[in-house]
Amino acid sequence: MVKIFDNIGITQGRMVPSEKKNRIQYFPIKNWKKEMRLMKKNKIQILEWTINFEKINQNPLLDKNKLEEIITLKEKLKIKIPSVTCDFFMEQPFFKKKNTLTLKYLKKIIKKKLV
Repeated sequence: MVKIFDNIGITQGRMVPSEKKNRIQYFPIKNWKKEMRLMKKNKIQILEWTINFEKINQNPLLDKNKLEEIITLKEKLKIKIPSVTCDFFMEQPFFKKKNTLTLKYLKKIIKKKLV
């Protein structure tokens, strides 16, 4: 039997106040762990990770040590992270200014294993 919440997920940043004025889609640098705990409390088991270009180096997905922290927390809380919203890719498109930095980050993300 499938529980009703088994197939419901959220995009990151929806369960905590936005840390960027007038932006609903923004990585919660200060509250990403809190948000995951709120998900568990509310029986939401699927999270779509978000990466913005602004403060991209503070996103734990791109830091090897913090990646382990994400993996440990998601396993403890039984949360799946099957996808990543790469907002940075739209914010700084590689094809407009030959932005090699955007491609560098995209390659890093592709190599990460969260699932």
